[in-house]
Amino acid sequence: LARKQILREKILSISKKNLKNTPKSSKELAERYERDKILSDLLKELRGYECQICGFSFLKADGNPYVEVHHLERLADGGLNIASNMIVLCANCHK
Repeated sequence: LARKQILREKILSISKKNLKNTPKSSKELAERYERDKILSDLLKELRGYECQICGFSFLKADGNPYVEVHHLERLADGGLNIASNMIVLCANCHK
């Protein structure tokens, strides 16, 4: 119980301090590569919405399965949106 009280006090103290301070910000320029959503969706369906590593898939709140598609060679490194460069993974394996 004492540890939780110490944590609450620290949280309150930091929160009070942060009330007076505007968060610092920085600007960044990012490059984003477009994925082929149609190809990704077809691969997910072909693989039964299951991870090709562990066979698992998460269920979303609506009851539908959730898996992700990973590019084996990153698009930023010249990889392409082609089936042989893509694998269906659960969120755990993808992370």
